[in-house]
Amino acid sequence: MHTAQCNGITNTYLSHKNTIVRIIHVSKHRDTKIFLDYIKLSSDELKIGKYFRILPI
Repeated sequence: MHTAQCNGITNTYLSHKNTIVRIIHVSKHRDTKIFLDYIKLSSDELKIGKYFRILPI
């Protein structure tokens, strides 16, 4: 179950359809650093993602 949850959250992050704030709220992470450690992305993917998901929709 945990692997599926992690993959789902990572795929949601990569889809660019939700803000990081919304994903953190749904995934129940307490802050951005813990969330970014939880999803397994390269540093380039994280840099790109930050530009798309700063403000909630």
